[in-house]
Amino acid sequence: MDAAFSRAAHVARVELANNRIAPVFLEPRSAIAEFDASADRWTMRVGCQSAHGMRAVLAHVLGTEPERIRVIVPDTGGGFGARGGVYPEYPLLLVAARRLGRPVKWTAERTESFVSDYQARDHVLRGALALDEHGRFTALRVEVDWRHGAYFTSRNVWVMVHYFPPTLGGPYRIPTAHVSMRGVFSNSTPEAAYRGIGRIEANYLTETLIEVAAREMGIDRVELRARNLVGREDLPWTTPGGAVITSGAFDTNLARALHLADWRGIPARREASLADGRLRGIGVAMYVENDGSTPTEFAEVEATGDGRVIVRAGTQDFGMGHETVFSQVAADALGVSFDVIDVVFGDTDHVERGAGSHGSRTARMGGGAVLGAVAKLVETGRELAARLLEAAAADITYGGGRFTVAGTDRGAGLFEVAAFAAGEGARLTGQTDFVTAGDAHANGCHVCEVSVDPDTGALTLERHVVVADVGRAINPLIVHGQLHGGAAQGIGQALMEHVILSRENGQPLAASLMEYAIPRALDLPLPIVELNEIAEPDNPLGVKGAGENATTGAPAAVMNAIRDALFDAGVHHVDMPATAQQLWQALRAAASRPSATG
Repeated sequence: MDAAFSRAAHVARVELANNRIAPVFLEPRSAIAEFDASADRWTMRVGCQSAHGMRAVLAHVLGTEPERIRVIVPDTGGGFGARGGVYPEYPLLLVAARRLGRPVKWTAERTESFVSDYQARDHVLRGALALDEHGRFTALRVEVDWRHGAYFTSRNVWVMVHYFPPTLGGPYRIPTAHVSMRGVFSNSTPEAAYRGIGRIEANYLTETLIEVAAREMGIDRVELRARNLVGREDLPWTTPGGAVITSGAFDTNLARALHLADWRGIPARREASLADGRLRGIGVAMYVENDGSTPTEFAEVEATGDGRVIVRAGTQDFGMGHETVFSQVAADALGVSFDVIDVVFGDTDHVERGAGSHGSRTARMGGGAVLGAVAKLVETGRELAARLLEAAAADITYGGGRFTVAGTDRGAGLFEVAAFAAGEGARLTGQTDFVTAGDAHANGCHVCEVSVDPDTGALTLERHVVVADVGRAINPLIVHGQLHGGAAQGIGQALMEHVILSRENGQPLAASLMEYAIPRALDLPLPIVELNEIAEPDNPLGVKGAGENATTGAPAAVMNAIRDALFDAGVHHVDMPATAQQLWQALRAAASRPSATG
């Protein structure tokens, strides 16, 4: 590191504030607990991201066996990582239900949520990027102060360490890096995982450094990025933080995003805006997003004699359309109609085990588990069909929902074999634990265009383009929805979301939706989304993550666009959130400074 920086032709440096934000679930946290004295057993209905994870922690806290607690997770309005923990209210509800001998319900009010739900971000990021005389990146040095709240919550240190350092450098060839992270305790709400944790911070810092380096070295910002991108011939590529990227087409992501955003037309649009008294800017940001966490997932697939296929999945659905995705996977693999698939999740009495949904893992891990369970079901079915058809199991083939004796027209349908199994007191089922070696890496490119009214600081998002490599898109409509929502959350952090604490006493000053701004439909353009589907080889579906994909890239693109719009007006840096007040104050301050020749 020292040698690389001492030889550098140029070193770009930045310091960024990564603002504290709140999760703001559509549905506040809520739970109902009841205790069955005759069975000496609890039932908890709760919105969370892992029914089995919730049960394990509750059992640990209460000092009891997991089998004495049933956790049911109904349809839930949003998770974003912050619903992954076991909050203090949940074990207290179980205790209260047992003592009172009746069900006990609790639902958070919004103000409670703003001071108790795990929050996120709240960093000061300092970075230095070394470049040679040709504009090649040679080294990266990063220092981070992270104010993570009053006490440690579930996995909060692990997720930051797991996601932030490996993602640094993104899709760029940076041979070496040094990362120093310091956790700071404070009398504020504890922090934990939130959509894009670690990846937003790493990509935001990397992309801001590249933007500064391009301006200071007089190199076109697109050219500087293109010059340093990891090529397909470089894969697998190990980032300086240790992530192994096995698939991707970063040059295509960049080219397509620039085309969809009409990058070449920005000079004319900028001139037109200036004629109308507005400032206009455009920003680009590449990103890499590692989809990891728990590298194993469970699924069971069962065919029944009444013509149904039951998929029992260990993941959790809180608004992402998993029922549709798993139904597609199972229907395609079995060669049966989509309409006969029933997906069951979120009930520890009906699903044996599972790791839940977090870290953009569900389609990759859960889908791989469903495919593996289908394969086990077919193997079991071949043995049953052999007995039914009085043939050798080695001669039984399967396809299109039917078991057939090879070389003949003799066969039996999937559900006929399932009925035969039931008659023998058995089930036609298969289950598996799908395991991968580590993380996969979704990636992409954002381009954002903004205009600013210099008299008021009011900002308009003119367009926002996302080109995303999510691997194979099982259901493109659902993926587009995930990318729209993810971009909205990233844009919200860049422009308006901010948990403000009193400097005098730490009192939260944004504890309701009257003070904490979140983006609404009218605040956002309809994102232009294109998928660049590069299959990931570590799973049979070839999928990567989608849920956090767009959140990871959005803040950097938005802030690069804003700084581009304000640069010629003398404003060279603004931090998130770039509210109208902050932009107006920055423009006023720049206008009041004496010119270089004055």
